[in-house]
Amino acid sequence: MKKHFYLSVFLCLLSFSVFAESLTPGFYNSANGLKDGALKDALKSLIRDHTAIPYGKGASSTWGVFFYSDRNDEGYMMDMYCDEWSYVSNPGDVASGCNIEHSFAKSWWGGTENDAYKDCYHLNPSNATANSARSNYPLGVPEKDIKTSGSLKVGKIHHPTLNVDFSVFEPKDEYKGDFARAYFYMATCYGHWSNGDIDKVLSQYNGWRVDNAQVGSKYAMQNDNYLEFQPWEQEILIRWHRQDPVSEKEIKRMDAVSNFQHNRNPFIDYPYLAEFIWGEKAGEALDMSKLVASSDATFVPGVSNGWNGEGGSTVDPEDPPTDDPTDDPTDDPQDGTITVAQAMEIGAALAQGATTTEEYVIVGYVSNINTFYNPDYGNETLWITDNPYSTAASKNEGAFEIYRGVPNTNAEVGYGAKVRITCKIKNYNNTIIENDGTNIPFEVLEPGTFVPETPTVAEAAATAQYMSTGVKQLYYSVFKGYIQSITTAYKNGVATFKMADTKDAAEGDLVAFKTSILKADISKLVSGAYVQVTGYLMNYGGTAEIAQGAIATFVPEPLVLEEVNCNVRYLDKNAAELSSEVLTFHVPEAPAIDGFTFLRWEFVAGDMADGLTIQAVYKPNDDATDLPSEIQVPGNKAMKLVRDGNVYILKGDQVFTIHGQRVH
Repeated sequence: MKKHFYLSVFLCLLSFSVFAESLTPGFYNSANGLKDGALKDALKSLIRDHTAIPYGKGASSTWGVFFYSDRNDEGYMMDMYCDEWSYVSNPGDVASGCNIEHSFAKSWWGGTENDAYKDCYHLNPSNATANSARSNYPLGVPEKDIKTSGSLKVGKIHHPTLNVDFSVFEPKDEYKGDFARAYFYMATCYGHWSNGDIDKVLSQYNGWRVDNAQVGSKYAMQNDNYLEFQPWEQEILIRWHRQDPVSEKEIKRMDAVSNFQHNRNPFIDYPYLAEFIWGEKAGEALDMSKLVASSDATFVPGVSNGWNGEGGSTVDPEDPPTDDPTDDPTDDPQDGTITVAQAMEIGAALAQGATTTEEYVIVGYVSNINTFYNPDYGNETLWITDNPYSTAASKNEGAFEIYRGVPNTNAEVGYGAKVRITCKIKNYNNTIIENDGTNIPFEVLEPGTFVPETPTVAEAAATAQYMSTGVKQLYYSVFKGYIQSITTAYKNGVATFKMADTKDAAEGDLVAFKTSILKADISKLVSGAYVQVTGYLMNYGGTAEIAQGAIATFVPEPLVLEEVNCNVRYLDKNAAELSSEVLTFHVPEAPAIDGFTFLRWEFVAGDMADGLTIQAVYKPNDDATDLPSEIQVPGNKAMKLVRDGNVYILKGDQVFTIHGQRVH
């Protein structure tokens, strides 16, 4: 084994230029003038038919391709999953301790050994241990339960729509763009046609596999439209695509794979193509004359984004993303700013209560908010880190505290916002903070989520006015409201509509732009319907908008109750009624139940005029030692409750069912 550090991948360039297939001029001309799903279809038509390479070892198989695509000129396999690289002497030999990794997990389409299973554009030589730790998880930035394997980070994040935690894996910064473009390729080559037809690779599950909680595609993929990815995954992929531009290593790898498979990765040939499908140019017709190919003499690997038109995203070559462990955290960047990690190290070196004599310019992302913005005092207290997806709120988690900060927006700052503060650094009771003066100002460079909870339409509209035009929030939110008007009718799986907080609003304050609608829900897409939309808030030309790619579901509108008479029934272990009592209370006050804590009301059936059925959801108290297990009753799973020597059943799984008649 040979240890390779961060810069080695740039120094050890591949030596197979005599064995590589380059881009044919005009190859992508058929995509010119197309947009969205039609553009993706055109690219699919160009790359789907290719030579499937036999899977496994041997000169004409996967490991034979790796010898030319992933071996540096020192003879080592460049492993994106581990910094320990193995030497390989001959084409087709298996690198010691490595196996073939499907970066786009094979279980996502059911594991059939088809074209996708063998496609070298997403196959990589991988350290076997790191490969096992990655499992079938999607790409992401883990927030908790984080473990390291090889050069990967593996941990969990939260899915707000499904309300579950699930696992993701995060590669090194220098490879994040490589993985993103491999995902774009796979979604294009094997994903749906825009008319809804299913690729044969996906026929086993009629799309990506989203039926099993043990398979990562349930959380990362969707089958409702041509975008393929869930909004949170799409946002991460396009961000990484921008932050880690196409490198020389990546270009040469594609040329080598193309020599065997006889197809290309469009998002390496023309990196800016991804913006027209999943990014800032979505909805615009492609103009090939404004794209710069990675094979063009003017393209600078690792810097260029492949766009020569106006208004395109750019990458600052002076500030590339890095997680290099050899970086000295005390070295100031060229622009005079320091990272949060550097500020933490400076503060940790101070004695308790000591403050630096000089001021520092610190840039970071809001990870947690201790005290929300108070208009009366004009300040708030929050935590920042270097990770835009972190929720850290202490020194031990690497977070820096801004105490009584005054944002230049004069409004509440959201989670994930990018901020810059000029201040002294203090070690205060084992917390590293800015010098604790009164109301210290800081700048909001990029907006974040306004509130961590589900915002109202009015809150979302108010937030958008503080956001720069065209910039999306870092975290996606769950927006609920009434459809006030439908501006673009349902077509190809999406629709555009305005939302309001009330059914009779004269004007919708929030636009849900090109939002995915399930075919089964088309009939529900009418003005006045109550809808839940999961997506990213943005300011589009002064209008509050949920960005393209959001997902809409139709949910029961919220209950507005006043006073309710409830018949509470107690059941024995055989589900026979022991007793009942009538309780009168005001919603949302719920009857107290020993050993349980009330969580929320849920609508079950009925209406306001004829009486309704709601259920109060409870959870067992931590100290409720007399609630040890679930027991089965006919037709229900239920928790048993011991009270006064009798055994009672709370019908439903930890749910207390109440039948009530509204008092008029």
